[in-house]
Amino acid sequence: GQMVGLSLVYLLPAGWCILTAIALLRMRLWAVASTLVFAYLLVCAGAGIAIAAVWTPTAASNAAVETLMRLFLGAVALAVAGIGVWWLVYFFRRPVRAQFAASGGWARRPLSISMLGWIGVFAAGGCALGALLPHPALTFFGWPVTGGGARGLFLAIALAQLAVGWSLLRLKFWAGTAGLVLYALIVMNSIGIWLVPHAVEQMLARAAIGNPLLTNAGARSMMFAFALLGSVSGVITGLLCLYFLWTRRAAFQPPPPAIPEAAWQTAVPSSEAETAEQPPGDQ
Repeated sequence: GQMVGLSLVYLLPAGWCILTAIALLRMRLWAVASTLVFAYLLVCAGAGIAIAAVWTPTAASNAAVETLMRLFLGAVALAVAGIGVWWLVYFFRRPVRAQFAASGGWARRPLSISMLGWIGVFAAGGCALGALLPHPALTFFGWPVTGGGARGLFLAIALAQLAVGWSLLRLKFWAGTAGLVLYALIVMNSIGIWLVPHAVEQMLARAAIGNPLLTNAGARSMMFAFALLGSVSGVITGLLCLYFLWTRRAAFQPPPPAIPEAAWQTAVPSSEAETAEQPPGDQ
């Protein structure tokens, strides 16, 4: 079962990348949104790993080797984040979007809103997986939560992310306001891990109770790195979503009511209406 789950971790993203690459070659508009989501993931992962490479405590015996490995890992992670930023900038350029839109496809909503909607759906899936862990743990505004409380919190966040993400894709009129509230809370929650002293250490200490895996120093370092990665990803995600939701808020305004035909005829002067009703030969 673990091998099947590990295989899916690699196969599903690989299949997504292959389908997106084929769609890009065929100039499908949806492939741009898919590429932007993938670029966003690269930025979050790269920036998070770079910070974790510097801050994660290790028990290396050779300080020089440890420093070299941290610098190498940080440089590679920043390069990956740079590729993600490049893709975000490139595919958000107006000529590129116009070229894909001209080839056909759906364009029912702004491209940035499509990206945010799918980010919410994917984030909901990630939080749901967190709730299925044998020993779930997370920080809530900097305070450690483990066990059943963490499981319930993961599920609540997943439901909120899914509701906002799906409503963004459907352009519900309340989605913009709900998204602003949700992602503002996500940014504050992600920053809390840096404001509360020893927040990650306290979370790991509570998670280690009844979990023999976390008695290993290497496993604790890995969990520490994942916590920092999640915090950085939360800040990047929240700020990105807040910017686009605020600048694209007009997309969630209800359309103006249609003017009834009788009211239109009343608004048009009678002379113009008679002229419009005359056949072309009589004008």
